[in-house]
Amino acid sequence: MNSSKRNLYIGASATVLFGAIVLAFLLPKAPEPAPKPAIVIEPVRMPPPAPEATPEQIAAAEAAALAEAQALEKAEAEAKAKALAETKRKQQPKTQTKVSVSKGKRVVTEVAVVPKEEPPKPKEVRFNMTQDGKKMSAEDFDAWMKAQGIRIVPAKPVAPVKTDDGSGN
Repeated sequence: MNSSKRNLYIGASATVLFGAIVLAFLLPKAPEPAPKPAIVIEPVRMPPPAPEATPEQIAAAEAAALAEAQALEKAEAEAKAKALAETKRKQQPKTQTKVSVSKGKRVVTEVAVVPKEEPPKPKEVRFNMTQDGKKMSAEDFDAWMKAQGIRIVPAKPVAPVKTDDGSGN
């Protein structure tokens, strides 16, 4: 490459560089970002303290609590006595008076009458898959099984019993 071409390339490069520098000074500068507002910390305002209870208010509150506790104890005692009386009534057999006469003597005896126990009501052991025109789901069946107290227990395998002759039957 001869020196004139080289000088031409260097001159052209210098011109472009000078133009870029001049252009940078002539262009308007980017605006400065707006300053951020200062953070203001306000003092904490606490609510006023609750007024203190007067001795009369305290005494009234204690009396009300005591009365409520006594009423609750009384109600619990009455419920307990009622339950105990009901239990005793169920445990004691009812008696029936029998009068018998033999050889001119009148004999009065009380005989305990044991009430017949009602047989337990049979459980409905069949599940109706359509109730009120609606087809029931597996979840409904599970809920019905739980309500009836029915549960399915898988059988345990039984080991064969060995006999004297060595067979497993």
